[in-house]
Amino acid sequence: MNKQITNEQIPTWDEIEKRVVESFDLDDTGVNYGVSCWRENVKKARAVEGAGEIAHGFTSQKVLDAALDFFKSDITENMAIFEVKRAQNERLMKMMNLRTTLGEAEGVFVNEENGERIVPELLAVIRVTQSARTKMLQQVVQASMTLASSNGDKDAEQPCWPAGLGDGVQDFANDLTEFLSANGDAGREMVTRVCQDTDFAKEIRNNEDMPRCIKFLAHLVVETNTNNQLPDKERRIGFGFSSR
Repeated sequence: MNKQITNEQIPTWDEIEKRVVESFDLDDTGVNYGVSCWRENVKKARAVEGAGEIAHGFTSQKVLDAALDFFKSDITENMAIFEVKRAQNERLMKMMNLRTTLGEAEGVFVNEENGERIVPELLAVIRVTQSARTKMLQQVVQASMTLASSNGDKDAEQPCWPAGLGDGVQDFANDLTEFLSANGDAGREMVTRVCQDTDFAKEIRNNEDMPRCIKFLAHLVVETNTNNQLPDKERRIGFGFSSR
């Protein structure tokens, strides 16, 4: 039964928050993180003034119950995000332990400035040459263009991100995916033009208003095209790759 309620029966926000939070254990750090994020989102949403008039206020108990369920799921999602961040931190700590143990037990101390990296999957330390790094950065730019042209279509060609450059590549890929999702066609056009137009990339890399992922992509294009040019001769390539 869809019971309609009067204005006097509609709970205050404090009452709603109490009902939402009472089912969670606030002594748990992850839960506390989830609730805090939800409260912050609520604060932002309810603080907006002049964004629009309320077209319809909830008037049935069934709809209010559904809203409470939504709030709880919001908290649960934030708790999951907390667990992902915790797992990422633990992974970093395990890698640092591997690095330390490698030095103590085998006398091998990884020098990243020389292009050395620990690759646990190979049970080895590898040294990435300058040419190999350039080739992998070329794949980063190509993957960026592929991602932009896929338009979020799972059936389209998917980008191939190189694994030999470390976790930073995946961070960049995630940021670029979010950028494209948020900006649609304009975002796809931006990525494609940055990859194909070196002069435009030069403008973008120094634009403080641009998202970090776009500035990074522009940096790759500019630096690599500059490094690949013959002395005293201008030359533009379709896309560029950093050799640093």
